[in-house]
Amino acid sequence: MKFDPSVIIKRITIAHLGYPALFIALCMIYYGQVRIGVAAEKGPDRNECTISKYFMLLIPAGSENLPHIEKARFLTESEKDGSLRTSVILLSARFPHTVYSSSSEDYDEKKREMYNDLSFFLSDVTQTEFCESYVFTNRSGILGYILVLLSVLFIKYGPKKSVAPPMQKVKPRKQKRPKRGRTDSSA
Repeated sequence: MKFDPSVIIKRITIAHLGYPALFIALCMIYYGQVRIGVAAEKGPDRNECTISKYFMLLIPAGSENLPHIEKARFLTESEKDGSLRTSVILLSARFPHTVYSSSSEDYDEKKREMYNDLSFFLSDVTQTEFCESYVFTNRSGILGYILVLLSVLFIKYGPKKSVAPPMQKVKPRKQKRPKRGRTDSSA
């Protein structure tokens, strides 16, 4: 049995092109939106913090348990290209841990809010528990949501015409070979 791709191409409609667009949009959201959950407990014998990261607000990307957290820092560093990078850092007795770091222009207000919340919790002796969630969405995440909406609408209401006619224009045509006449060798 011979495989004929033209049969498959005739069944594909223009609306089916929304599926690759939907996949690309979901990838844009996956890498463009992060939720960081910070949960901490403080007691006389321990000071523990758990940081969980989620992509697309729901998909877990890992969590870390940090024991013996002493204080929080807001750090601004200069990059090689001259731009500034800001980070929220938790300091323990053994090592510093970066909670979130990005360009200073991105989410500066949210990073400062995170730092203020963590710093206040660590310095206030009356608070024993802390649980907060911070969402960071960049431009690709926002464009991903728009593209998801457009691709779903295109899949649902897009033209149901086959992609075969445009594909035939792109597909190279076979050239007819001239028929060879019989040569008479008995002359």
